[in-house]
Amino acid sequence: DEKGCFGIGFGGGNITSNVAHGLSALDANTTGVNNVGVGYQSLYTNTTGGYNVAIGYTALYANTTGYNNTAVGRQALNANTIGYSNVAVGTDALLNNTTGNYNVALGWYAGISVFNIVHKVNSPKNAMQVDSSQPLLIVDKPVRF
Repeated sequence: DEKGCFGIGFGGGNITSNVAHGLSALDANTTGVNNVGVGYQSLYTNTTGGYNVAIGYTALYANTTGYNNTAVGRQALNANTIGYSNVAVGTDALLNNTTGNYNVALGWYAGISVFNIVHKVNSPKNAMQVDSSQPLLIVDKPVRF
């Protein structure tokens, strides 16, 4: 065993400094580092992409070299191959993005029609262009602190 790696289930490829939990999670990984794949075939085709988090059934499934992506939810960022710095939270969020960068999609099916767009924010109720240098918080309900 190598230091800094953890794998449960079949698959996992080379999991140096990666976490793989679930059948075929990080299955094709060769040199990608600091990835987290939790769920059936999460980050399945990742080879050299690093610093990705995929939690959910086939989240970031097609990713090969994309990096700094976060996908939480069933099939979130499923088709992403080389896109980087994307955030998809929700079932099928950014499902069809393959090469787009700096996209944010929050909610069920959010950004499902986004194909390879840069700097786009999507929520279930609206889609808008934003200045990517500014922080953004999208909520459906009031937040209590």
